[in-house]
Amino acid sequence: MRLTRQAVLLAGHGLRARMCTTSGDGRGYTRHYLNLSNGVEALDKLLAAGVPAEHISFCRIQSSQCEAQDFTGLISNLDNDMLVHLALGHECRIYDFG
Repeated sequence: MRLTRQAVLLAGHGLRARMCTTSGDGRGYTRHYLNLSNGVEALDKLLAAGVPAEHISFCRIQSSQCEAQDFTGLISNLDNDMLVHLALGHECRIYDFG
């Protein structure tokens, strides 16, 4: 798996979220993770866009690991909840406005 900063951190003020529905190919649904340091402000926007609250979780991703391109360290520090959803084939989006 090749990760870039853009793939790990999603930011923007014109946040648009899709409804979390099961995909037709059986891969699962979209999980939304708010980075505790700078992503919590996306919560109201996601809920207003119709994202079910049960599809929103929190995570802690260190920007220093992204900046250093330490993706092995980043992945090894991910929360078990996110790792399970990735393993199940769900799309996981991380929001950070830092």
